[in-house]
Amino acid sequence: MRKTFIILISIILSSILIISTLFGNNEVKGNKPNQNKQISFTVKCEKIVSTGELFRVIFSVNDYASGFISPAFKGIQVISGPNTLSSQTYSYVNGNTTQLISTSYTYHLIAEKEGKFIIPSAQVTVNGKTYNSEPFEITVVKGENGNNTNNNLNQNNSNSNSENDISDNVFIKTTYSKTNVYPGEFIISTTKIYTKIDIRNLAEKNTPKYTGFWIKDIQAPQNIQAERELLNGQVYSAALLRQTIIYPQKIGKYQIEPYELEVSVKQKVGKEYDIFGRIVDRYAFVNKPVKANSVTITVKPFPEKEPENFSGIVGENFKISASVDKTNLKTDENINYTLRISGNGNLYLLNEGGLKIPDAFDSYKPNVDEAIKYTISGGEGFKEFKYLLLARKYGKVKIEPLEFVYFDIKTNKFETIRTQSFDIDIEKGENYSTVANQGVQVINKDIRYIKEKNITLKQKNKNFGGSSIFYLSYIIALLAFIVFVLIRRKTIKENSDIAKVRNKKAGKISQKRLKTALNLLKANKETPFYSEILKSLNGYLSDKLNLNQNLATKGEITNLLSEKNVNQEYINSILDIMNTCEYAQYGPVGNNKTPESVYAETENIINKMESIL
Repeated sequence: MRKTFIILISIILSSILIISTLFGNNEVKGNKPNQNKQISFTVKCEKIVSTGELFRVIFSVNDYASGFISPAFKGIQVISGPNTLSSQTYSYVNGNTTQLISTSYTYHLIAEKEGKFIIPSAQVTVNGKTYNSEPFEITVVKGENGNNTNNNLNQNNSNSNSENDISDNVFIKTTYSKTNVYPGEFIISTTKIYTKIDIRNLAEKNTPKYTGFWIKDIQAPQNIQAERELLNGQVYSAALLRQTIIYPQKIGKYQIEPYELEVSVKQKVGKEYDIFGRIVDRYAFVNKPVKANSVTITVKPFPEKEPENFSGIVGENFKISASVDKTNLKTDENINYTLRISGNGNLYLLNEGGLKIPDAFDSYKPNVDEAIKYTISGGEGFKEFKYLLLARKYGKVKIEPLEFVYFDIKTNKFETIRTQSFDIDIEKGENYSTVANQGVQVINKDIRYIKEKNITLKQKNKNFGGSSIFYLSYIIALLAFIVFVLIRRKTIKENSDIAKVRNKKAGKISQKRLKTALNLLKANKETPFYSEILKSLNGYLSDKLNLNQNLATKGEITNLLSEKNVNQEYINSILDIMNTCEYAQYGPVGNNKTPESVYAETENIINKMESIL
């Protein structure tokens, strides 16, 4: 039976080869390759196959090609190939026409022995140039009773599955890159579903909450794509459900809740008559819960005592730098001091604290710029703090080096890195006041500085009443009253515009609500906390966009923000916070963020919206 099937497949593929040779080659000759195109010559094949299984290897090039030289397959039987197919398509986007050309060479193969095999490089010629594909390794495992595993979660497997063997054929597995870490050391959590049978309708029932951890999703695909994977000597269709980076916050042992799904599994549910009157098995899809493994993560203390100025940052490859835009200036002029910290670690904890600013300067809260990318290698990037320093005193001033202390996971030690120091020369400005400057120094002392200049004397027994200054004060008072009346009228008129008043006060009201939410968070009242966060964000947007808060929908908010040219990334962040708060109030499904991170994201997005709107 198997030989008959192979012969039938060979005849069909040979027919395709003849047709493609007759029609495809004429098409190749009649078209000229693109001289400026970046040529890509790739190979596509399953990484894991079973013995006796018919599988395909496809060599593809993104242009018309000729002179194909087949690789030498060793240890693998070639059933048919190469079957050549050339195609071209056209796409029209914004009035521009794009031509897409491809040429493929397909082989149908069978591996009869177990082991690892190399698909060698193939060679092809495009526009007079020769290109080689990369070698490709496949793993051949022993076939299971002649049944092959498809690379799709919805497999065509009619075998009955009893109640007892479902856990062997469908299961979820969560792996952690580490389970014994220091506070702040990153862990990669990867959750996959493995199946050998036909399943459908994956419904999420429970996701780990990771209490005590800061988390960030790396991958959470909406469209699940399955590929073959070898696990414990068995071949499964495996699909990634979620990959998350997590950072532990405190020392202790943490039992991580398992990931849980409900899937529809094809099972035999009884007997029935077919159209010929025969008694046959009847199958149906039955919902079954599937739960991942539970894991304990141990967060251990640091091997040595934490330094007093420890930043809380854990990672590796950290660098610190500082710069000033000038070293010579005058009083009442400013300089820009820029501090940059980069590396791989829990950079989200970085704040602007630690810089010692000399008394000669007035300083303001720095502007923060950051670019942090979270991957399976951890959180990598930088944070940059830009300080504006205003000179108030003259003289030679030194900005001392800033020490940054972090725990290095490579050396298992606390490491200290420093910025350079800066010598600043401040000269007297034109508007510099000696008295004012010294007054700053002697303030809060009993004896004040003696005034030396601009002294005026009054003649004894000279009355104020009847003097020119006396009458001038009446005129000034009258003018002040008129100005007060005009300002008052303007204020009343502005307050009559309710939409404008709401827009103006939106920021202050949202900050009060955020403060209330923070107090609820400190009191461990999570449900009222999420309710207050949602009210704060929804109320702020309703006031800014002139919407009825009780009737405003996410769709209306999205449309109005888009009309005001708000970045789509910010809109997605707002919707994500709203969804998280709604889920958290009515159930745990989908809530995979800590309250602290939700608060920080809400405060950040309101500040960004305030500057935009």
